[in-house]
Amino acid sequence: MICMVVGRVLDAPKSFVNAYQQRFEVLLETVEREGPGVEEKCFAWGEDARRLTEAGISPGDVLVVFGRRRPHVWTDTAGQERKDSIIDVIHCGKDVCVGPIRVHVEEMENGGWS
Repeated sequence: MICMVVGRVLDAPKSFVNAYQQRFEVLLETVEREGPGVEEKCFAWGEDARRLTEAGISPGDVLVVFGRRRPHVWTDTAGQERKDSIIDVIHCGKDVCVGPIRVHVEEMENGGWS
């Protein structure tokens, strides 16, 4: 399922390189208007992972992620099967509109920006 998520980076992103390709992993807490956010695990692979690793993403940054949500099933150390979902990143970038957005209403009412 295709989705878009806006969230704050919780921990330092992780980057791994194995014999096949590079992987980038980041944990976000979604930015909600009311109530607590939801944690989202996001992954990028190959060239996308390399670019995200070089982007200087840090804890506290707010990211906009467009990706494909898919189920994730694994077995924990106690032998219990666990389920959640992860997002495979298609596009990702820092949110430059963090904080209040100031709009000059009178300029807009007069036909545009001066």
